[in-house]
Amino acid sequence: MNQPHVHVDESPWLVNGVKEWMWVLSGYGYSLFHAGDTRSRAELEYLRRSCFAGVLSSDE
Repeated sequence: MNQPHVHVDESPWLVNGVKEWMWVLSGYGYSLFHAGDTRSRAELEYLRRSCFAGVLSSDE
């Protein structure tokens, strides 16, 4: 992810009655959507991989 600043948020949603999480990462010129099983940090680390060195903004 070669962005200096990325915004991230997650929201719960039901899939066939099961709570899952819709993750959104956005920066200049793009948005990435990911349906995840959890709201955990592990989901975020999976999405950003381990190569992000910029600023991550969240409402947490």
